[in-house]
Amino acid sequence: GEGAFFGCELLKDVVIGEESELFEIGAYAFSETGLESFTFPLSVSIISEGLFENCALLTSVKFTLPEEGAEYEGMLAVSDYAFMNSGLKSIRLPYYTVAVGISAFEGCEALESVSFGADSMLFYIGERAFAECDSLEAIKIPKSVISIENECFKECRSLKNISFSEGTELQYIGECAFENCLALEAIEIARSV
Repeated sequence: GEGAFFGCELLKDVVIGEESELFEIGAYAFSETGLESFTFPLSVSIISEGLFENCALLTSVKFTLPEEGAEYEGMLAVSDYAFMNSGLKSIRLPYYTVAVGISAFEGCEALESVSFGADSMLFYIGERAFAECDSLEAIKIPKSVISIENECFKECRSLKNISFSEGTELQYIGECAFENCLALEAIEIARSV
């Protein structure tokens, strides 16, 4: 349920079996805990609001993927504030991720690498989703992304390069999306934007 383990600072490890049918973990369930890593079972479709907010020791998140060649029709949404101010160093969102919510990774100062699975289904990156990720140097936006919302990458002071996948479907870049990205050297935007 919501806030189930909130503030359990000594909680370092949670194991959910790969065969689990867990669909969603309650909002803020692990917020402000001592978790260091977490693996999502394939059954999880929603990473709830604030799930790992302020988990400073959380450096690694992994996702169980469908077996190669197996049909998979599921989707994953990363809710608002899900990893805000966590200690993540890198994250590879699976191809079936469709949305990254408001401030989902905001303030993840150690986050150096963000990548997306091949043939990503991601279409929406929310307001301030990656704002203040001071260690992030480069990002490649999947071609499926239609909208990058306001202040999405604001104050990513190390961000040098932003690239868009060939055949980008991008239609909208919000206000101040790259404001104060002081190291930004290059960005290529398709004609369709």
